[in-house]
Amino acid sequence: MRVLFLTVYYPPEVGAPQARTHETARRFVEWGHEVTVLTAFPNHPTGIVAEGYRGKLYMREKMDGVNLLRTWAYAAPNRGLWRWAAKHFSFAASSLLASPFAGSFDVVVVQSSALFLGLTASAIGLLRGVPWVLTVSDLWPETAVAQGQTSSRPLVSLTDRLAGFVYRRADALVGVTESICQTLVRRGVPAEKISHIPNGTDTELFSPREERAPARTGLGLNGEFAVVYAGTIGLAQGLDIVLDTAKLLRGTPDVRFVLVGDGVEKPKLLERVRRERITNVTFVDRRPRSEMPALLNAADVVLVTLRKQPLFEGALPSKTSEAMACGRPVVMTIAGEAAAMLERAGAGLAVEPESPQALADAVLKVKREPELAARMGRRGREFAVRELDRTALARRLEALLLDLVNAKAGTRSAA
Repeated sequence: MRVLFLTVYYPPEVGAPQARTHETARRFVEWGHEVTVLTAFPNHPTGIVAEGYRGKLYMREKMDGVNLLRTWAYAAPNRGLWRWAAKHFSFAASSLLASPFAGSFDVVVVQSSALFLGLTASAIGLLRGVPWVLTVSDLWPETAVAQGQTSSRPLVSLTDRLAGFVYRRADALVGVTESICQTLVRRGVPAEKISHIPNGTDTELFSPREERAPARTGLGLNGEFAVVYAGTIGLAQGLDIVLDTAKLLRGTPDVRFVLVGDGVEKPKLLERVRRERITNVTFVDRRPRSEMPALLNAADVVLVTLRKQPLFEGALPSKTSEAMACGRPVVMTIAGEAAAMLERAGAGLAVEPESPQALADAVLKVKREPELAARMGRRGREFAVRELDRTALARRLEALLLDLVNAKAGTRSAA
């Protein structure tokens, strides 16, 4: 099978979408498929194109056996709705123009969440006569509204109509959470067209490690109980709760909060820490993915947060599965599907979103009950291997794509 992945995000960028696409593509190559990824020049989240990729409109390279075709996109930092839209729209247009140079393929998989690429895939599917699949990891316009990016009723209405068009045109949809799948059905998408394939994680890369000291030293820890958040520091994450909780726990000097990553909210949080003299919070710059397993293993508890929004009750942040795979207990400030999974796994504590006192109580509970923490870690690891292993999930996507390709071939032969 020849597969074309369409995504604006890809390594060497660091992040969950980048890792998910690359790890899936790499596995497909190992299983004998021919894979091409049509993507942008790396610039996320800073908006600065990485060295070695600057001044180009088009570029080919190979990574772990995966053919990469990079094309131009408006490089913009991960802030502001209009600049974000310009980035995704420009890539949707340039990737359509570049698609004739992607060689032959039997199926197209859209991995980025922006709807514009759905239009690109639809056009490519018509031109090449191949099926295409849309991965739905964010719902639009609900996500933009929930993050406070827009309240314009005409824009919300336009985005809603665009989403409906893309969902109808796709040959299949992959919802990364059960809530997304249910919402798609409520929006009129036939249930038989939807598959639930969660993001999962690489349970070989993310695994428990006994040697924790070097990574803890790298995080500036000196024996403290480390509450680590690692990921995007953006609007959706609502990380003000960490600073509020840290202030509540000033009387517990051996508890330290460590925020690892970058994003639009980081400068504001840094300024607040300075202004309010919050001394038990440490910021660490974004780390390459190769360092993330050691970093998560360095944590005494991994923190997963989202703002208190009804939409986020259907979210399942990728750091949850990575922390569980590393055998670390998780404390999350999320209600809904993620909390239900955490409870089912027995891998941590879910508390009321945007409640600093509830978060402080949960952190202290894990700290004061090391046997409970160890049990949560073991159960999380077992659950991740059993239900969230990326190799097994990639096999499910492979089966879906093969069914579409074979059905298309059958239609052609019948004609």
